[in-house]
Amino acid sequence: ETAVPFLSHSHLRAGVKPSGQLCRSFLTVTALLCLLGPVRSLALDPAKNVYQYNCQSWTRREDLPANSINAITQTKDGYLWFGTSKGLVRFDGLEFKEIGMPDHVQFRSRVISSLASSKAGGLWFGINAGSLGYYDGQNFFPATNVSWVQRGMDVRSIREDSNAVVWVAAQAVTGRFVKGTTNEISFSSRESGNEVSDGMSLCFGSGGRVWMGTVRQGLYYLHDGKLNLFPDDSVNQSIIFAVAEDSAGQIWIGTDGGLRCYDASFRRKEIGDPHFEVRSLLVDRHGVVWVGTSGNGLMCYKNGKLTTFKKNGGLVNDFVTALFEDCEGSLWIGTSDGLSYHGFEVSNLFQLRRSDRWVVPFREC
Repeated sequence: ETAVPFLSHSHLRAGVKPSGQLCRSFLTVTALLCLLGPVRSLALDPAKNVYQYNCQSWTRREDLPANSINAITQTKDGYLWFGTSKGLVRFDGLEFKEIGMPDHVQFRSRVISSLASSKAGGLWFGINAGSLGYYDGQNFFPATNVSWVQRGMDVRSIREDSNAVVWVAAQAVTGRFVKGTTNEISFSSRESGNEVSDGMSLCFGSGGRVWMGTVRQGLYYLHDGKLNLFPDDSVNQSIIFAVAEDSAGQIWIGTDGGLRCYDASFRRKEIGDPHFEVRSLLVDRHGVVWVGTSGNGLMCYKNGKLTTFKKNGGLVNDFVTALFEDCEGSLWIGTSDGLSYHGFEVSNLFQLRRSDRWVVPFREC
């Protein structure tokens, strides 16, 4: 087994930047790690509670280009990407870099609402009050060859599945397509018998099931080619901001009325049912459920109990807008006023040191 070198995140707040020699050393070590395989899993230990990990935060004061983080993803090369109120931002473990978008009719809004990494190596992005596109690391490409893509469709969620099918939930339409082909379908077309309108969220579930949440127009799931309405009217009348499935097949639903949980047979489970608005959900690789709320911070559901982590405990802000688990198993938390990292205690990691400065090499995923 090979330990992955990480950095102490403490220097990032101080804005310490490495020399060119250090950057070259960082890239060399990262490349070597990718050849050493297999790498020891460094996922969050579920035996620890939410307060036992290193928590690091960034705002505009620490060179974060925009405080409002709407979406987070990681591409195959290891870079982290943030969809913000000022556009697309890349993070290499040392510096945040704004990626300027071209002046294109589909990209007139700069507010990135959603992100999804692609098997091809790039990433898909959705635009608030706008359309969607693809960035390959060098160039931007609008999705102009999909019949139902519109200039002002207001994309709220975008995902790419294991077969490279791209799924989109937007105010105007919910649909899917395959890049570079005519393989596309809209789930908001009356002619096709599908009427998923005012799309809000997407989730890939077990057995090939795909969940589609809407704004008070129902929760749908596509299974074996058939579109079904979830059998609970109280959920279907809600704003469904997020959906997640855990390894037991339980369905977690984040709504404007709070958090819901259902078993694999769609029977509602008692979890205390917190009534704080839930904007984001994540089930990590250990099956721990992370819940981002609008004003009550970050909640963690584990072993039948809910724990809350708030600004007074180290979270950058209590309005959580995005959650992401990186390929090392660390948790990234986007909020309306900054970014937080929730990961390993530095003392438990093998660290790479050069000239009394620390480096975080993001390895390829």
